[in-house]
Amino acid sequence: MSDHVTTDESIFVPRYDYKHYVALIAGPIMLVTTVWLATVTDRNRLGLYLCAAFFGLCTVVLFVKPVRRIRFGARISVHRYVLRPREFEYADILDIGVMSIKTKRGSISLYQMKNADELYSLFEEAMRRGALSEEQVAGTLATHEVLSWAAASYAAVPSIVVAVVLVWASPIPLNMDGRLSFLLYWIPIYCFAYLIAKRIISRESA
Repeated sequence: MSDHVTTDESIFVPRYDYKHYVALIAGPIMLVTTVWLATVTDRNRLGLYLCAAFFGLCTVVLFVKPVRRIRFGARISVHRYVLRPREFEYADILDIGVMSIKTKRGSISLYQMKNADELYSLFEEAMRRGALSEEQVAGTLATHEVLSWAAASYAAVPSIVVAVVLVWASPIPLNMDGRLSFLLYWIPIYCFAYLIAKRIISRESA
């Protein structure tokens, strides 16, 4: 790969799907609601705090991950809404997927970007001018993401059904504690079903 990188700059400004903005509004609302409910009621407080922790984590991810703009010049500069900008050398790029760009120093989220094809065009231009090699845009990550998403979808329903049956057959009543026990059943079952589904899909696509 050539060491020559042009200093001409191109700026990519992402456009996000409407569901992204709905989630940005819904996340903080659900967080505040569950925290408020946990403070005003004496019942199911543990479950409400767990829900608040989940919504809090989702809210942080929703505000931290999105990209405001990406500047292509001598380096790749990623500007975000909350955190400080990050600069990457072109050599830092390891692979480009459908939902993220993998680098040596973390990933760049492409989730719910409506105009991601424009970003791919800028990476193709970088490859044409020698800033990126073909190995860096091989698409292995994209294949992995598609397989993982398909496996997650196929594993969801069977794992829920099995977990519900186990909770129903257990002596714990289906109140809030029962729902927490459902999570204890469902999470390992889902992980197991996900691994099986991913292996099956990988064999079929090979």
